[in-house]
Amino acid sequence: MNIKKAVRLFDNEITVSPSGLYTFVHYYQHLHKGRKVIIVGMNHAGDEEYFEKVKKILSECDLVLFENIRIDGKSSQDRDTEEAEMRKVLFRGNIEEAFFCAMQLYFVNAEKVLSLSGEGEAFEAEYNQPHWFSGDTMNSTETQEREYMKLLIGKFQTIPQDRKQEIVGYVKNALEKMKQNNFTKRDVGEGLVFFWQDPQLVEITLEVLGKPRDLHCFQEFDRLVQERNPQVVGIKFGAGHTSHLRSLLEERYYFPCRSSTKLRNISFKKS
Repeated sequence: MNIKKAVRLFDNEITVSPSGLYTFVHYYQHLHKGRKVIIVGMNHAGDEEYFEKVKKILSECDLVLFENIRIDGKSSQDRDTEEAEMRKVLFRGNIEEAFFCAMQLYFVNAEKVLSLSGEGEAFEAEYNQPHWFSGDTMNSTETQEREYMKLLIGKFQTIPQDRKQEIVGYVKNALEKMKQNNFTKRDVGEGLVFFWQDPQLVEITLEVLGKPRDLHCFQEFDRLVQERNPQVVGIKFGAGHTSHLRSLLEERYYFPCRSSTKLRNISFKKS
Protein backbone atom coordinates (compact mmCIF):
# COMPACT_ATOMS: atom_id res chain seq x y z
CA MET A 1 0.00 0.00 0.00
CA ASN A 2 1.33 3.43 -0.92
CA ILE A 3 -0.44 6.51 0.43
CA LYS A 4 -0.53 8.98 -2.47
CA LYS A 5 -3.44 11.12 -1.28
CA ALA A 6 -5.22 11.85 1.99
CA VAL A 7 -7.35 9.06 3.42
CA ARG A 8 -9.91 10.01 6.06
CA LEU A 9 -10.97 7.56 8.75
CA PHE A 10 -13.51 7.54 11.60
CA ASP A 11 -15.90 10.04 10.05
CA ASN A 12 -13.00 12.32 9.02
CA GLU A 13 -11.51 12.50 12.52
CA ILE A 14 -8.21 10.90 11.45
CA THR A 15 -6.40 11.79 8.24
CA VAL A 16 -3.54 9.74 6.81
CA SER A 17 -1.74 11.72 4.11
CA PRO A 18 1.63 11.45 2.31
CA SER A 19 3.15 13.82 4.90
CA GLY A 20 1.84 12.21 8.07
CA LEU A 21 -0.97 11.18 10.37
CA TYR A 22 -3.31 13.89 11.68
CA THR A 23 -6.05 14.26 14.28
CA PHE A 24 -8.31 17.23 15.02
CA VAL A 25 -9.29 19.68 17.75
CA HIS A 26 -12.83 21.08 17.77
CA TYR A 27 -14.00 24.22 19.59
CA TYR A 28 -17.54 24.69 20.91
CA GLN A 29 -19.51 27.22 22.91
CA HIS A 30 -22.87 26.89 24.63
CA LEU A 31 -25.64 28.74 22.84
CA HIS A 32 -26.81 30.58 25.98
CA LYS A 33 -24.35 30.06 28.83
CA GLY A 34 -21.15 30.96 27.01
CA ARG A 35 -19.25 27.94 28.37
CA LYS A 36 -16.58 26.68 25.96
CA VAL A 37 -15.65 23.07 25.25
CA ILE A 38 -12.53 21.85 23.46
CA ILE A 39 -12.69 18.30 22.10
CA VAL A 40 -9.28 16.84 21.26
CA GLY A 41 -9.28 13.65 19.19
CA MET A 42 -6.19 11.59 20.00
CA ASN A 43 -3.98 8.90 18.63
CA HIS A 44 -2.50 7.07 21.61
CA ALA A 45 1.08 7.07 20.32
CA GLY A 46 2.91 9.67 18.29
CA ASP A 47 5.69 12.21 18.00
CA GLU A 48 6.59 13.97 21.25
CA GLU A 49 5.71 17.42 19.87
CA TYR A 50 2.16 16.23 19.18
CA PHE A 51 1.51 15.61 22.87
CA GLU A 52 3.16 18.89 23.82
CA LYS A 53 0.75 20.75 21.52
CA VAL A 54 -2.21 18.96 23.07
CA LYS A 55 -1.02 19.87 26.57
CA LYS A 56 -0.78 23.51 25.55
CA ILE A 57 -4.30 23.47 24.09
CA LEU A 58 -5.75 21.90 27.24
CA SER A 59 -3.82 24.19 29.59
CA GLU A 60 -6.55 26.84 29.19
CA CYS A 61 -9.23 24.46 30.52
CA ASP A 62 -10.43 24.57 34.11
CA LEU A 63 -11.91 21.07 33.77
CA VAL A 64 -10.66 18.18 31.62
CA LEU A 65 -12.31 14.81 31.02
CA PHE A 66 -9.96 12.18 29.61
CA GLU A 67 -9.94 8.67 28.24
CA ASN A 68 -8.21 6.28 30.62
CA ILE A 69 -4.87 5.87 28.83
CA ARG A 70 -2.88 5.75 32.03
CA ILE A 71 0.27 3.73 32.60
CA ASP A 72 -1.02 0.38 33.87
CA GLY A 73 1.65 -0.15 36.55
CA LYS A 74 2.79 -3.49 35.11
CA SER A 75 6.49 -4.22 35.14
CA SER A 76 8.38 -4.43 31.86
CA GLN A 77 8.86 -8.13 32.59
CA ASP A 78 5.09 -8.65 32.91
CA ARG A 79 4.49 -6.77 29.65
CA ASP A 80 7.14 -8.84 27.88
CA THR A 81 5.54 -12.03 29.18
CA GLU A 82 2.09 -10.96 27.97
CA GLU A 83 3.47 -10.03 24.56
CA ALA A 84 5.29 -13.35 24.26
CA GLU A 85 2.06 -15.21 25.00
CA MET A 86 0.18 -13.18 22.39
CA ARG A 87 2.87 -13.93 19.82
CA LYS A 88 2.45 -17.66 20.49
CA VAL A 89 -1.30 -17.27 19.95
CA LEU A 90 -0.76 -15.29 16.74
CA PHE A 91 1.37 -18.02 15.18
CA ARG A 92 -0.79 -20.94 16.31
CA GLY A 93 -3.47 -22.34 14.02
CA ASN A 94 -6.58 -20.93 15.76
CA ILE A 95 -7.59 -17.99 13.57
CA GLU A 96 -10.14 -16.63 16.07
CA GLU A 97 -7.57 -16.35 18.85
CA ALA A 98 -4.89 -15.07 16.48
CA PHE A 99 -7.20 -12.37 15.14
CA PHE A 100 -8.00 -11.13 18.64
CA CYS A 101 -4.27 -10.69 19.39
CA ALA A 102 -3.15 -9.40 16.01
CA MET A 103 -3.97 -5.71 16.18
CA GLN A 104 -2.85 -5.42 19.81
CA LEU A 105 0.55 -6.82 18.86
CA TYR A 106 0.78 -4.55 15.82
CA PHE A 107 0.30 -1.29 17.68
CA VAL A 108 2.33 -2.24 20.77
CA ASN A 109 5.31 -3.23 18.66
CA ALA A 110 5.01 -0.31 16.24
CA GLU A 111 5.21 2.10 19.17
CA LYS A 112 8.31 0.35 20.50
CA VAL A 113 10.34 -0.08 17.31
CA LEU A 114 9.67 3.49 16.15
CA SER A 115 10.33 4.96 19.63
CA LEU A 116 7.00 6.79 19.54
CA SER A 117 5.86 8.63 22.65
CA GLY A 118 2.93 7.03 24.44
CA GLU A 119 -0.07 9.05 25.58
CA GLY A 120 -0.10 7.46 29.05
CA GLU A 121 3.45 8.52 29.82
CA ALA A 122 3.11 11.90 28.12
CA PHE A 123 0.16 12.90 30.33
CA GLU A 124 1.15 11.12 33.55
CA ALA A 125 1.47 14.39 35.47
CA GLU A 126 -1.71 15.90 34.02
CA TYR A 127 -3.83 12.89 34.98
CA ASN A 128 -3.03 13.61 38.63
CA GLN A 129 -4.09 17.25 38.53
CA PRO A 130 -7.22 18.01 40.61
CA HIS A 131 -9.18 19.46 37.67
CA TRP A 132 -8.52 16.42 35.45
CA PHE A 133 -11.11 13.61 35.70
CA SER A 134 -11.42 10.24 34.01
CA GLY A 135 -14.52 10.22 31.83
CA ASP A 136 -13.95 6.60 30.94
CA THR A 137 -15.48 3.30 31.99
CA MET A 138 -12.23 1.49 31.16
CA ASN A 139 -11.02 2.17 34.71
CA SER A 140 -13.82 -0.24 35.66
CA THR A 141 -13.66 -3.47 37.66
CA GLU A 142 -12.07 -6.63 36.32
CA THR A 143 -15.55 -8.16 36.03
CA GLN A 144 -16.77 -5.27 33.88
CA GLU A 145 -13.68 -5.45 31.69
CA ARG A 146 -14.24 -9.19 31.19
CA GLU A 147 -17.79 -8.42 30.08
CA TYR A 148 -16.44 -5.92 27.52
CA MET A 149 -14.05 -8.54 26.17
CA LYS A 150 -16.71 -11.24 26.07
CA LEU A 151 -19.02 -8.99 24.07
CA LEU A 152 -16.20 -7.91 21.75
CA ILE A 153 -15.16 -11.51 21.04
CA GLY A 154 -18.76 -12.40 20.25
CA LYS A 155 -19.07 -9.52 17.78
CA PHE A 156 -15.73 -10.40 16.17
CA GLN A 157 -17.12 -13.83 15.32
CA THR A 158 -19.33 -12.16 12.69
CA ILE A 159 -16.30 -10.94 10.71
CA PRO A 160 -15.67 -13.20 7.68
CA GLN A 161 -12.86 -15.74 8.03
CA ASP A 162 -11.03 -14.49 4.95
CA ARG A 163 -10.85 -10.96 6.41
CA LYS A 164 -9.51 -12.35 9.69
CA GLN A 165 -6.90 -14.33 7.77
CA GLU A 166 -5.99 -11.18 5.85
CA ILE A 167 -5.49 -9.16 9.04
CA VAL A 168 -3.48 -11.89 10.77
CA GLY A 169 -1.27 -12.24 7.69
CA TYR A 170 -0.80 -8.46 7.50
CA VAL A 171 0.31 -8.30 11.14
CA LYS A 172 2.70 -11.24 10.75
CA ASN A 173 4.34 -9.50 7.78
CA ALA A 174 4.54 -6.23 9.72
CA LEU A 175 6.18 -7.93 12.70
CA GLU A 176 8.75 -9.43 10.36
CA LYS A 177 9.48 -5.97 8.91
CA MET A 178 9.92 -4.68 12.45
CA LYS A 179 12.30 -7.52 13.24
CA GLN A 180 14.37 -6.64 10.17
CA ASN A 181 14.33 -2.93 11.09
CA ASN A 182 12.46 -2.08 7.86
CA PHE A 183 9.30 -0.73 9.51
CA THR A 184 8.69 3.02 9.22
CA LYS A 185 6.28 5.65 10.50
CA ARG A 186 4.68 5.61 7.08
CA ASP A 187 3.92 1.91 7.67
CA VAL A 188 1.92 2.91 10.77
CA GLY A 189 -0.27 5.16 8.64
CA GLU A 190 -0.72 2.44 6.04
CA GLY A 191 -1.67 0.02 8.80
CA LEU A 192 -4.34 2.37 10.11
CA VAL A 193 -5.82 2.59 6.62
CA PHE A 194 -5.68 -1.19 6.20
CA PHE A 195 -7.47 -1.86 9.50
CA TRP A 196 -9.90 1.03 9.76
CA GLN A 197 -11.20 1.31 6.22
CA ASP A 198 -13.08 -1.87 7.08
CA PRO A 199 -16.60 -0.61 7.97
CA GLN A 200 -17.57 -3.78 9.83
CA LEU A 201 -14.49 -3.68 12.05
CA VAL A 202 -15.08 0.02 12.77
CA GLU A 203 -18.76 -0.54 13.57
CA ILE A 204 -18.05 -3.39 15.99
CA THR A 205 -15.24 -1.55 17.75
CA LEU A 206 -17.26 1.65 18.21
CA GLU A 207 -20.39 -0.21 19.27
CA VAL A 208 -18.65 -2.23 21.97
CA LEU A 209 -15.69 -0.10 23.05
CA GLY A 210 -16.72 3.36 21.87
CA LYS A 211 -20.31 4.43 22.35
CA PRO A 212 -20.91 3.10 25.90
CA ARG A 213 -17.82 4.98 27.06
CA ASP A 214 -18.88 8.13 25.21
CA LEU A 215 -22.20 8.06 27.03
CA HIS A 216 -20.42 7.61 30.35
CA CYS A 217 -18.13 10.55 29.53
CA PHE A 218 -21.14 12.80 29.12
CA GLN A 219 -22.74 11.54 32.30
CA GLU A 220 -19.58 12.75 34.02
CA PHE A 221 -19.62 15.93 31.93
CA ASP A 222 -23.16 16.77 33.07
CA ARG A 223 -22.34 16.03 36.71
CA LEU A 224 -19.10 17.99 36.83
CA VAL A 225 -20.47 20.97 34.92
CA GLN A 226 -23.32 21.14 37.40
CA GLU A 227 -21.00 20.84 40.41
CA ARG A 228 -18.12 23.06 39.27
CA ASN A 229 -19.54 25.47 36.69
CA PRO A 230 -16.31 25.52 34.62
CA GLN A 231 -15.81 28.16 31.94
CA VAL A 232 -13.66 26.02 29.62
CA VAL A 233 -13.96 22.22 29.48
CA GLY A 234 -11.53 19.93 27.68
CA ILE A 235 -12.44 16.44 26.46
CA LYS A 236 -9.43 14.30 25.46
CA PHE A 237 -10.48 10.97 23.95
CA GLY A 238 -9.32 8.77 21.10
CA ALA A 239 -10.19 10.13 17.65
CA GLY A 240 -12.47 7.18 17.00
CA HIS A 241 -14.76 8.53 19.73
CA THR A 242 -14.79 12.10 18.48
CA SER A 243 -17.68 12.06 16.03
CA HIS A 244 -20.08 10.61 18.62
CA LEU A 245 -18.78 12.89 21.37
CA ARG A 246 -19.43 15.91 19.16
CA SER A 247 -23.00 14.74 18.57
CA LEU A 248 -23.58 14.32 22.31
CA LEU A 249 -22.19 17.79 22.94
CA GLU A 250 -24.37 19.36 20.25
CA GLU A 251 -27.42 17.74 21.86
CA ARG A 252 -26.61 19.92 24.87
CA TYR A 253 -26.81 23.13 22.80
CA TYR A 254 -23.10 23.58 22.19
CA PHE A 255 -22.14 24.71 18.70
CA PRO A 256 -18.82 25.21 16.87
CA CYS A 257 -17.42 28.65 17.66
CA ARG A 258 -14.27 28.59 15.52
CA SER A 259 -12.56 26.49 12.87
CA SER A 260 -11.19 23.10 13.88
CA THR A 261 -7.42 22.68 14.19
CA LYS A 262 -5.48 19.88 12.52
CA LEU A 263 -2.60 18.42 14.56
CA ARG A 264 0.14 16.28 13.07
CA ASN A 265 0.35 13.18 15.24
CA ILE A 266 3.15 11.42 13.34
CA SER A 267 5.37 12.94 10.67
CA PHE A 268 6.38 10.68 7.78
CA LYS A 269 9.14 12.99 6.56
CA LYS A 270 11.99 10.78 7.75
CA SER A 271 10.26 7.51 6.93
